[in-house]
Amino acid sequence: MGEEYAVWFMPSGNVEKKLRENILTLSKEHKSYDFEPHVTLIAVKGVSEKHAIENTRKISKSIEPFKVSLNNVDYTDRFYQCIFVRCKKTRELMKSNRTAQNIFDTNNSYMPHLSLMYGNFPPSLKEKIIKKIGKKIDVVFEVDYIYLIRGESPNPKDWHIIKKFRL
Repeated sequence: MGEEYAVWFMPSGNVEKKLRENILTLSKEHKSYDFEPHVTLIAVKGVSEKHAIENTRKISKSIEPFKVSLNNVDYTDRFYQCIFVRCKKTRELMKSNRTAQNIFDTNNSYMPHLSLMYGNFPPSLKEKIIKKIGKKIDVVFEVDYIYLIRGESPNPKDWHIIKKFRL
């Protein structure tokens, strides 16, 4: 995999702490990956770091601070959406994604979520885990920064924050 960039929202304070504990517990129990709690606004490939920084700066100047609301816990058969919490598709959140897609000149579908576990596990195990942790995680966090992330491999240990931008 070549370098990939992503723009994230990251919770802070008690919300970050609670989600971080969930992710760490699941990664230990299921020998999965440990990673920072985040909601990906956009992910792009094939751009230079300079271009990624410039575009992320433009995004930060184009969107106002807003709140992200997490609610239903769900799963898919995709590695990075193994188990996740859906974000409410608020007007502000969806507008932020459209702005980011326009600035990066992409047009991808967007399902806002915060992953709790990465991996390839059978649906029966995912359902068991969700039953244990609960089908809802109702938390809200303020988005007043965006983070540009560089991923040098599919492994989260190789993902690095390049720059943080205030909205």
